[in-house]
Amino acid sequence: SPELLESFDKEHEEVHKRIGELIEALQTPEGVLGQIVATTDFTSVLTEHLEQEEAIFIPLIEQYLPETVQEKLGAAGEKQTTDVFESEYKETKA
Repeated sequence: SPELLESFDKEHEEVHKRIGELIEALQTPEGVLGQIVATTDFTSVLTEHLEQEEAIFIPLIEQYLPETVQEKLGAAGEKQTTDVFESEYKETKA
């Protein structure tokens, strides 16, 4: 449904925000507590989001898409994640 997709889109934005916060915290050597908090927050948000995606989308994907398409989607997702981490890291270094 459109509402579900919008919800996941907002969650992706939250995950990306937490990635930026985590990278920023990790670049502050004296802020060990901030690093721990940022890591915990990021892990919690990401875990919850991935569990929801797996519960909803994986069964649909497995049911309706050929295995070759599933593999391409997986590769695209991995690339997007890498790109986001690299982009956020570069922004916090600037």
